[in-house]
Amino acid sequence: MNSGSAENGRRFGLDLLQSNGHAYFTGQGPGFDLESGVVVDNDTWHQVVISYESGIVSLYVDGVLSTSGTVSLNTAAAPVVIGAPPTGHSGFGSLHFRGSIDDIRIYSRALSGAEVSDLYAIESHPPVPRRATAELQVVNGFVVGLRVIDPGYGYTEPPTVLIRGGNGAGATATATVAGGIVTGFSITSPGGGFTGTPSVLIASPPFSPRLSIKVNQVSVILTVVLGRRYQLEASENLTNWIPVGRPFVAEDEEIVQDFLVSQTGQNFRIRQLP
Repeated sequence: MNSGSAENGRRFGLDLLQSNGHAYFTGQGPGFDLESGVVVDNDTWHQVVISYESGIVSLYVDGVLSTSGTVSLNTAAAPVVIGAPPTGHSGFGSLHFRGSIDDIRIYSRALSGAEVSDLYAIESHPPVPRRATAELQVVNGFVVGLRVIDPGYGYTEPPTVLIRGGNGAGATATATVAGGIVTGFSITSPGGGFTGTPSVLIASPPFSPRLSIKVNQVSVILTVVLGRRYQLEASENLTNWIPVGRPFVAEDEEIVQDFLVSQTGQNFRIRQLP
């Protein structure tokens, strides 16, 4: 990425040295360049950041300061060129970048080293897909606004939005999505009759439907010898067993007892006592 002209000291550029694959800053000409010493043409994504403040250029690779130095720049006003030298350079139109470039950012101020490090930590570990959340605004019984609280992550299309509760009915809204997150909402119908604040439910990012089974209660059927004394025991890990109830004498050959899994687990055994 380059801006400025091909004159010494009048260029602000982030380039890749063809000889060794190092990222480097170029201000055009001897005394205006800084080489990182880090190879970035190894078929792996890298974050490369250049900051310029008070005459000092700092070059970061993957969140770490690689090199810095004092450079006197007087850049010329010119379009920003991505993937090629600046306009007027002898290599313009031929020395093209060979690789992939993504997520280019230009800030109006110099980032600090901590900000660069934090930015790398965030971008190198994309957030886990999650559902967006929002809050509603109700005026005179009508839904008039919907504000994003958490934009979520992982959306490939606008999610379904449901508005319910609040003693009213008929309110509907649609969501807008950009860059995998929910960016805003449009109220398609304000509904009416809302005396309380309704809740809003936003569908999760795309996922494969799945099924899980949760057992809340179990029936234990004991087949025992009439007149013998027993102790029922339970365990959550099949290693540590604890008594369930008091010892009892069998008054029938089949006894059925119901238990809450949250209290006993779902592993049982019966032990005959002397």
